[in-house]
Amino acid sequence: MPDLTPTDHRILTAAADRADAALLPLPEGLRLHGAARRRVLAKLQAMDLAIEGQPGELHLSEAGYRIAGREPIVPEEPPLVTIVTPPVPPPRMLPQGLGSLPRPGSKLALLIDLLCSEGGVSLDDLVEPTGWQPHTVRATLTHLRRRGMIITHRKSNAGTTVYEAATSAEPIEASPEAAA
Repeated sequence: MPDLTPTDHRILTAAADRADAALLPLPEGLRLHGAARRRVLAKLQAMDLAIEGQPGELHLSEAGYRIAGREPIVPEEPPLVTIVTPPVPPPRMLPQGLGSLPRPGSKLALLIDLLCSEGGVSLDDLVEPTGWQPHTVRATLTHLRRRGMIITHRKSNAGTTVYEAATSAEPIEASPEAAA
């Protein structure tokens, strides 16, 4: 067994008790600063009781675990991950007058998709999926109109306002990023 001081044993034992087996921070109550600290850590590393992980990080080696009277921690195999490819959504209709489409999956893209649905949608139907307040939805509709999108509104038989976007005949092909 190598010549180890009680300080060396305290550092090794404290590291063995940690989940990451890191030598730093030093055990509570142990006062080693500056050159003395560097010497002790260099000695443990030179004796192959500590190994450097990332630069500046020292972890306990298998020999360090044995000196500390512990069994080395063997990392568990990570579970196998099954990658499921999401289904490709059907093509959606291109709104007339809108120069460019928003980022797929955004709330604005969701709002435009709802507006392009056949028969139109009520304000409540736009508020619920976006989580926005009614005044925010109305302001966004105004913003889309200013960008050139043709949005019509009418009163339904129930007395609610129904919003609908004019769409072109050609569908927009859904990209793989849109499905994510």
